[in-house]
Amino acid sequence: MATPAKRGEALAGLFLVSYLGLALPAIGLGIATRYTAVTTAMTWFTGVLLALLTTAGALARRRSGTG
Repeated sequence: MATPAKRGEALAGLFLVSYLGLALPAIGLGIATRYTAVTTAMTWFTGVLLALLTTAGALARRRSGTG
């Protein structure tokens, strides 16, 4: 937990990451749909997201020592 003097900075960082996590995929999909069909953009987005989540899960499992 952050010290009382640094809690505002920690909360601001949390909000920044949250807003970027919500905004960037929507902006990226909006840009992608200008050049491809919506179904193509969503398929690519789903594939990239699946790859990222699989990698994150494998790394988390490796660090926890299970598996």
